[in-house]
Amino acid sequence: MSIYDLITNFGIHTNWADFVCGLIAIIVIIILKIGQNYTSKWQINPPSTNNYILATFWYICLLRNAIVIGIATLLAYLLNLSNTVGLSIVGPIPPGLPDFKLPDFSYSYPINNSTGSYNSTTTSVIYESVDFSQMMSGIAVGIVICPIMAYLESYSMAKNFARKEGYQVDGIQEMYRVVFF
Repeated sequence: MSIYDLITNFGIHTNWADFVCGLIAIIVIIILKIGQNYTSKWQINPPSTNNYILATFWYICLLRNAIVIGIATLLAYLLNLSNTVGLSIVGPIPPGLPDFKLPDFSYSYPINNSTGSYNSTTTSVIYESVDFSQMMSGIAVGIVICPIMAYLESYSMAKNFARKEGYQVDGIQEMYRVVFF
C-alpha cells in the first residue's frame, strides 16, 4: 500500500473507533513522554518520597506504555466498546503452545483481480502458490541486513556504556554475543 492509497482511502475504509482510540493513546503517551523529560533530573533514582505527587508522576511516566495499554483494555472491556462503537478486538486466544512441527516451505494465498478477491466469471477463488525459493528471494536482503544491524546496535550501545563508565569494549566479543545469543 502506498502513501497515496493511504491518503485517498483514509475516510472510506477507516474504522473510526480504532482510529480515535489509537489517537488518544498516542496523545497520552506523548504527554507522558514530555512529563518524563520534565522529570529527567531523576534519571537513576525516583524523587524523594517526601514529595509523593512527584514520585507518583515519575513512576507513571516511566510505565506510560503499560499504563495506557492497561487502561485502554480495561475501558474497552468494561464499556463493551466492540459492540457499542465497533472497536476491533483480538478475540479468544487458544491456550497453550501450538504443536511442534516443521514449517511449511510453500503456501497458497488468494490473489486479487480488478474486481476483488474472486474471479468475475466464476465463483471460485483464484490461488497463487509460492515455493521456498520465492519466499527466500523476498527476504534475502533482510537475512543479511538484520544481523549486521543487530551487531551495530549492540556495539554502539556497548561503546556508549564503556565511554560513560571508563572501560574498553571488544568488537569481536560483541559480534560473538550477537551471533550466539
